[in-house]
Amino acid sequence: MSTDEPLIYTILGNVKVSDLEYRHYWLEDQVAITFVEEYRVKGSDEIVRKNAHARLKKGLDSAIEQQLFGR
Repeated sequence: MSTDEPLIYTILGNVKVSDLEYRHYWLEDQVAITFVEEYRVKGSDEIVRKNAHARLKKGLDSAIEQQLFGR
């Protein structure tokens, strides 16, 4: 089994997870609930990776669905 430290791909290339600071937060509005993850260089405000995962509160409008999916 490898004991190498895990890496994460960032705008700086592959960086050791221990060299980064992880922050997360939730955003909510009328349309969606969004979970945002940020990885920053420790001791800096420079964001080197950001992920966002959104969940719509309502489905797509049927007119939009027809245009997108050709129904």
